Amino acid sequence: MDWKLSRTGRTTNRFRPVLESLDGRIVPSVTWTVDAGVLTITGTQRADTIDVQDDGTNLTVTADGEALDLSSAGAFTDVVLKLGAGSDVVSYTLTGDLTAGTARKLDVELGNGRDTFTGTLNGNLLDGASVDLTVNGGNAIDNLSFSAPAANVAAGGSLSVELNGNNGKDVVAATFGGQLLGDFTLLATGGNGKDEVSSNLTFDAGSTGNVDATVKGGNGKDDLTLMAVDNSGDDGDPTTTDASTLAALTASVDGGNGPDSATVSDNVDVTAAKTTH
Repeated sequence: MDWKLSRTGRTTNRFRPVLESLDGRIVPSVTWTVDAGVLTITGTQRADTIDVQDDGTNLTVTADGEALDLSSAGAFTDVVLKLGAGSDVVSYTLTGDLTAGTARKLDVELGNGRDTFTGTLNGNLLDGASVDLTVNGGNAIDNLSFSAPAANVAAGGSLSVELNGNNGKDVVAATFGGQLLGDFTLLATGGNGKDEVSSNLTFDAGSTGNVDATVKGGNGKDDLTLMAVDNSGDDGDPTTTDASTLAALTASVDGGNGPDSATVSDNVDVTAAKTTH
């Protein structure tokens, strides 16, 4: 300890500030609340990484490498994520079949920053089960993707996906493949900026559900793709032309303002874009 002689002849203790290491301590990165069956997670102004795992019955959430202790949260089926200005990474993965009659809803506000969202369905939606997913980017270059390459939607079930890039040079992509007996709705929008927005959809043999798929460019020179492959009436004979068994198939591309280009299948309506089939 240092001592200093004062002008009065008495000694005084000189204070020296010291930085103390936080190693070994858990510093909360996000906050969360549960109200009326809705889990709301609020991020920071830093770059947050949030992973939501769904086994078809229960949800587990990891934030910045730390599993959130939701044991006292009670029951919830809906998740709202509100992120800040950092370059955030958010993912949602369905790892098993979504239990019959379960309604799962996720609203993701990524905020401003170079954000990434990845949604993946590795399971099916059983009778009456539904997934309703809405993701909004902010004022930066965002990468938003949804993939369900082999996911069946059973009777009475529904899958609704909305991906909005908003401002910035965004990449927005959605993929679906499987047997559809319920409803499928897609809205993929680039927003303001030179965006790349694509959707590749395949409806397998025996599909009898309803399809409503829209790809929008917004303001800017956009590159748009919507391929809707209807194999619903496929009887396995490649020499015959099979009629669709879907109850309804509506698919459209709207380029918006700007010299846009669109690559589409023949069953897609196109507005305000140069078309390639």
